[in-house]
Amino acid sequence: MFMFDVLCAMCDITSHPGQQFFSAFTSDIAHQTSHIVLAWRPFLDPAPVDRYWLWLLPPLILVIALVYRTIKSNSLARLPKEAGFLALQISVFMVLAAAALWLLLLLV
Repeated sequence: MFMFDVLCAMCDITSHPGQQFFSAFTSDIAHQTSHIVLAWRPFLDPAPVDRYWLWLLPPLILVIALVYRTIKSNSLARLPKEAGFLALQISVFMVLAAAALWLLLLLV
């Protein structure tokens, strides 16, 4: 129900001279705004990144390597070198795992 209909029901008004105009106006507004989402629900409505999700992997790999090496490293002077090497290891492992899964799918 719309606000006008609710107010008419509360006041027990069955007919009003401007009711047709207002009900047509509110239904037109409701029709135009029915597709508007007032809140983003990340698990129910995920972000539309279908076309470029692979480009999100390198920053994710770098951040994971940097955070892990920051926690495990004894010296922050060697941090960029160690984080870069770990990022390379993660990337190579991901490529090898993808190739193994692709071969597995071809054999099955």
